[in-house]
Amino acid sequence: MLQQGKDIIAEAARQLTICNACRYCEGYCDVWDAIETRREFSHDDVVHLANLCHDCRDCFYACPYIPPHEFAINIPRIMSESRKISYKQFVFPKAFRWILDRYAQTYFILTSLIFLALMTYVVFLHGATIFYKSYLPMQLLFPPHIFLLLEYSMYAYVFILWYIEGSKYWKYISKGAKVEIKSVLKALGDVFLHKNFRGGGAGCTYPYDKGNYSRLAAHALVMFGFIIDWLAVLFYPFVSLSTILLYLLGSLMMSAGSAAMLIMAGQADKNVDTARMSSFIGAFLLAGVSGILFILFLPTPTWAIFFLIRDSSIGSIFLLAPFSKFIHPIFRFLSLVWNRQEWAMQQEVMQAP
Repeated sequence: MLQQGKDIIAEAARQLTICNACRYCEGYCDVWDAIETRREFSHDDVVHLANLCHDCRDCFYACPYIPPHEFAINIPRIMSESRKISYKQFVFPKAFRWILDRYAQTYFILTSLIFLALMTYVVFLHGATIFYKSYLPMQLLFPPHIFLLLEYSMYAYVFILWYIEGSKYWKYISKGAKVEIKSVLKALGDVFLHKNFRGGGAGCTYPYDKGNYSRLAAHALVMFGFIIDWLAVLFYPFVSLSTILLYLLGSLMMSAGSAAMLIMAGQADKNVDTARMSSFIGAFLLAGVSGILFILFLPTPTWAIFFLIRDSSIGSIFLLAPFSKFIHPIFRFLSLVWNRQEWAMQQEVMQAP
């Protein structure tokens, strides 16, 4: 496995070296701007560029050297494989690296166990009739202080592990440079505006070989829908109509975006695609759909079942976050920050007398 990882990084360096000589894809995304500042590509360079890549695939369909050409350039595929190597390199604790290869099975088992535990707890306290006969208000299903204690504890667990992983990743790609606030703010703009989902301006060539903004829209729906739901849950129990509608909006966005991404994944060119993100996206789809059903059935006793499914799904996503594809927001953001800092340093050198 270690040798396989080295071979993948070496192949990525080979392809990037050829791309750097060609530069036909200059201006497509931040990756092509970043490679111009390098003559050779070390392991840390490849890791940084792989996470800077947003997999828009414009470069693949524009490239004259894709297979069966002897150069065999396939940047989207090799960047995807290199990202997987980087996840395993920095995941903490390392004993949980295996989850990256078995996310679907682990997510299913963990979600089922959490659901069974929550069902047992609720039935023990309130009886099974609350699911179909006797209506139980939200604040009685889980007292707010217990619900919020568990919620914030889970957030703390995720953010602590993300911080450890992110710190190791930043130190590696930046060679220990200090983080600059200006670069952080610009990188945040890149994230929220989905700058690198626009390819060379015509959008991503995904799932087809023609530029479009479908992937940008789907990703934005999932990301912002998840953020909206996360903010709404902070106001548990939902006692106001505005909070309920806010949560419904977030769940609708997350469901629509996840469904669109799954459909596009099924249609995408398999010669380029190696990400196999379907199980990860499917987890967000389950969370979104169960959230919608929870709100729609809120006036009936059945709401509690969908609420428990939603909590089980979201709980698994967070508990597995440091050991799954959910690491990618941290690494990608840090690569965007480092890219901004490198760009600023390059400008300073060019302007120096």
